[in-house]
Amino acid sequence: IQNGITGGGLMTIYFGDGSSQTSAAAGKFNKITTMTSSSTGYRNGSETHFTAYNMNVVPYSSSSRIIVHVQLWGSCGSGWYGVGFRLKRNGNLINNAASGNRPGVHGGAGEPHGGSIECYNFMVVDHPNTTNTVQYQLYGGNYDSDGELYLARSQDDANNNEHLRYSTSMVAYDVFPG
Repeated sequence: IQNGITGGGLMTIYFGDGSSQTSAAAGKFNKITTMTSSSTGYRNGSETHFTAYNMNVVPYSSSSRIIVHVQLWGSCGSGWYGVGFRLKRNGNLINNAASGNRPGVHGGAGEPHGGSIECYNFMVVDHPNTTNTVQYQLYGGNYDSDGELYLARSQDDANNNEHLRYSTSMVAYDVFPG
C-alpha cells in the first residue's frame, strides 16, 4: 500500500456507463484558464468596464461551454441600491436576465460601506460557438446611476492594518456539453 491506495497507483473514478474521468465524452474539462489581479477599482455612477479584470479564453471546440466563476471583494458607498456586476464576452452581455425596467446582472453588491467589505461570487455559463479567442470582461456599477462601488478595497481604504487589500479571481472551465 502506497499513499493509502493498494498497488500505489492513482484512484480512478468510474461512472454508471463504465467510462472514467479520463474517458468520459460529456462533461469533461478540456482546459482551465485563470486570471488573478490585485488591482483595485472604483466607480461612482453608472456601469463601467473594469479593464484590469479582463480574461482571454481560447475555446477548445466550437461546441464547448465555458463556465466562468468570478470572485471579488468590494464595498459600496451609502447609495448602494442597484449596485451589481455583469460579465460580458467581447463587450456583449451574456445571459441577460433583465425584466421590465429591472437591469439583468450576474452578481449584486450589498450594503457594506465605510470600512466594511464583502465577497461577491457568481458564475456564468456561456457558449461562444467559436475556437477563436474570446475576452471575458467584468462590468459593474450602480445601475440606478447613484452611489459608489469599490473593488478589492474598502470605501475608507486607510493605509493601516485595519483596511485590507484583496485579490480578484476569474476561472474559466471549458467543458464539452453533456
